[in-house]
Amino acid sequence: MKRTFIAWLLNLFKILFWIAYIGGAITFIVFAIIFITPIANDFSFTIVILAISAIGAVVLLILLNIAMRIIGDYRARKHNRLILKIKETLNKIFKKGPKQRTFDPLKPYLNQVEAIETASGSFSEENNKEITHALREMKAGAQLQKQVLYSLSAWKRTNGLLLIGWLNDPQQIPLLNEAFYTKDPGISYPAAIALARYDSKATYLALIMALEEGFVERNYVAAVMETANYRDKINVLMEKAPHLNIEARYWAAYLLGRTKDRRVLPTLKKLSTDKDADVRAMVATAFSWIPDRQYTEVIIKLLKDPVWFVKVQAARTAGIFREPELIANLSQLMHDKHFWVRNAGAIGLMKYGKEAVPDLEKLLKDKDRFARNKAAELLGDAGVTQEKVLDLSKSEEIQHLAENYLVEIGRAEAISIIWQETLLAKPSVQLKLLDVIEKIDTPKFKPLLTELEKTASKDVSNRAKSINKQFNKRRAA
Repeated sequence: MKRTFIAWLLNLFKILFWIAYIGGAITFIVFAIIFITPIANDFSFTIVILAISAIGAVVLLILLNIAMRIIGDYRARKHNRLILKIKETLNKIFKKGPKQRTFDPLKPYLNQVEAIETASGSFSEENNKEITHALREMKAGAQLQKQVLYSLSAWKRTNGLLLIGWLNDPQQIPLLNEAFYTKDPGISYPAAIALARYDSKATYLALIMALEEGFVERNYVAAVMETANYRDKINVLMEKAPHLNIEARYWAAYLLGRTKDRRVLPTLKKLSTDKDADVRAMVATAFSWIPDRQYTEVIIKLLKDPVWFVKVQAARTAGIFREPELIANLSQLMHDKHFWVRNAGAIGLMKYGKEAVPDLEKLLKDKDRFARNKAAELLGDAGVTQEKVLDLSKSEEIQHLAENYLVEIGRAEAISIIWQETLLAKPSVQLKLLDVIEKIDTPKFKPLLTELEKTASKDVSNRAKSINKQFNKRRAA
């Protein structure tokens, strides 16, 4: 309580200091003006007295601020010395053999469990277990229970709950359960963290119950459960997940995925047919954390889900699976009425690289503008377009195939791809690309042609000028 009170005082004096400092500065200016002017009446004299008083208040607050800083620094140094003493005591204890060890030297510090916990951070996990066991034997849990129940300091109550979790004292579980059910987040949140530190089925089930009932924010409970110390939590979660309510099933799917343990995959498969779309979407996400090609059928079903955001999550997971069987299903998403589904399908296909080329080439002639354009863009990302540009320098037959291919890319309205390749190509290849641009026949290339007229070699410039004139005639007609 003293520490909290002092911290509160420090913050209060900081605020008061700045208020008084600014007010005092203004008053000092007024005082200086009046001081220069002869005091002509009682009103002026009163103003002078008030100014002097304000300056005195500022000086007093400065002195108090300095004093509080000194006290705060002293307490911090004292606390650090205490931690150092405890470390030295523990070092002496652990220097002895396991049979000769006694933790009695810690008894004088039983009312400073927080300092013991801080000091134990420099020791191994095995030594920490010995420390907490010794503290339980010395009834440190009872001392912390009093701190939680009777301290007027919110900080002390919160810290007491966290320390009980660190001690893993089974006798304090009822207290933690009671604290967990309180409406005050300052009590229920640390109680949740403390319960998660126990290797106990009962405490883990209490967290699952909270996940279902929602008396503590479910995202917070899920975050705590993700780091819970209970060793058999996967089996318990798999058993309980399908029977929870909708909100809890959603978070159970999340937790199962975050385990990244293949044992949970059958349970996730079962949840993939859940009646709630949010649960199915989370299952799709969970599979991205544990990709397994044996469950490709599950992802295919989710890609065909009637709800758009489930398909979005499934498309992202399909990209991570890298299973060729999923490419055709991702291509189908390019025709979906929802933009985000189409976009997710494109992102999923991008993960497959050249494996997706045959399906992407089919999309170049698709009726849907988005599908055509995105397919052309993805083919460019996969390096196929650049390969076709290089083919323009090969045999006549290969040149013809490459030219037709690039025309399809351009007609898919992927203007920027052809534009960029034309600017970067050699003059001989630029001439071939200008033939492609002529066949694509769109005025969108006019700025490029104008630029080539000014900056390219003579042959390229003349060819660009000729095509530009043709575009102008057609436009005029």
